Amino acid sequence: MYIHKTTAQERLIIRTALDSTFIRLKRVDNFLQEVLESYFGDYKQKPIADYDAESIAYKLEIIEEILFDVMLEYSLTVGYKDFPGVDVYLEGADQTATTIEMEQLLDTVFPVNGNTCKRREIMKLPDKQAIAALKAEVQA
Repeated sequence: MYIHKTTAQERLIIRTALDSTFIRLKRVDNFLQEVLESYFGDYKQKPIADYDAESIAYKLEIIEEILFDVMLEYSLTVGYKDFPGVDVYLEGADQTATTIEMEQLLDTVFPVNGNTCKRREIMKLPDKQAIAALKAEVQA
């Protein structure tokens, strides 16, 4: 382990960016410790019942999901684009931004109680086409 020399201001930035991440990692650590102590804490390994094996698998899946989410959050925070999942997350964020833009334009150009025929036609289009059509309506 290497501990970097940091100023109080740098530590505040680090804490602000990563406190929620640290809290989630601590929860995962506690959860994993519970699994290890409950099922593997004895010197001699006892047989694991089917129900317990299923429970262990479930807990380990939760741990893996949280660890993945924390690593993804870190990768997005520092701009590490090569971590698996970053591209999918960014595509989802882009789609969300497009959806929000389209819905706002739709409500502005064709309020719900306005021209319902044109509104319905535009609502059938993919969001990016709908945005272009709505912008054309504004310019017309």
